[in-house]
Amino acid sequence: MSGSDLQAVIDSVNALVRDADIRGTIVQCKDRILALLLDSGLAVKQWLSPDNVAVHPLNRDNYGVNPKDCHALMKDIFALGWSFEQVHAVAVEIASEEERLKTYAFNRILCQGSAGLLPAATPADQIKAASVTAGHTNSGLRAIRARVCCEYPELNGGPVQP
Repeated sequence: MSGSDLQAVIDSVNALVRDADIRGTIVQCKDRILALLLDSGLAVKQWLSPDNVAVHPLNRDNYGVNPKDCHALMKDIFALGWSFEQVHAVAVEIASEEERLKTYAFNRILCQGSAGLLPAATPADQIKAASVTAGHTNSGLRAIRARVCCEYPELNGGPVQP
């Protein structure tokens, strides 16, 4: 992609963000930006294991995910049934070793502070991307896979663990 083509994409994204800010249409803006990035070849659709996707450090204004909300979301999904079509996950590829380590450090703190409701952070060398949407879904899937403590018996296959 030439520098002028890249600049045209950047200008289009900035215009979409300004318009969404004025109109309050952030969800629609996200869809348009993703379509633009896919059309330009700057984004791809790809399936990744939940274990290879960390929470982006800027997700939810540096908040990340709430472990209890991850479990509650998984309970709702369990009750309604899983659908890949309903998951609208967006993640960014880790661009450098510095970003990988920063992402790992953020997730390590997030997981250590979860009172056992999230599994240990994915090791830095296994992180391929960082979620900017569907982080609660991804973290909930990791929690189920790791069989962490959960108040919902249908998710952990047994009684509430201490």
